[in-house]
Amino acid sequence: MYLPADYGTSDSNNEFLDTIIIAELEGFLSSHEYDNVIICGDFNVDFCRPGHNHDHLMSFMRDYNLICADLNSSIKYTYRRDDCSVFSWPDHVLTLAHHAQSITRVSTLESVDNFSDHLPLVSTRDLHH
Repeated sequence: MYLPADYGTSDSNNEFLDTIIIAELEGFLSSHEYDNVIICGDFNVDFCRPGHNHDHLMSFMRDYNLICADLNSSIKYTYRRDDCSVFSWPDHVLTLAHHAQSITRVSTLESVDNFSDHLPLVSTRDLHH
């Protein structure tokens, strides 16, 4: 999943809302039956830095009983600018609140083979929950 960045404009705010509500997430969740959902990706929301996108995502998460499963992890950042002047944590793992205990660990994978400016997320799921 990729959500648009918050550039502090009404256009970027509308694009973020359209992606959550119309194009992707809400449409999928409201049109499928499921017992568990795990949504991973670049949400362009750093939960440590609230803003417009953060507020919209939190509202969406409340509406669908989702939580961010990686907030209790030891992750320091998932994005770093090439010159290492900016670090943030826009990549997350969302799941239904009642299944959160099944995700036992979320971490990043530091790799010299990673060509992205985002670190890959690695999660472990306990199938007994």
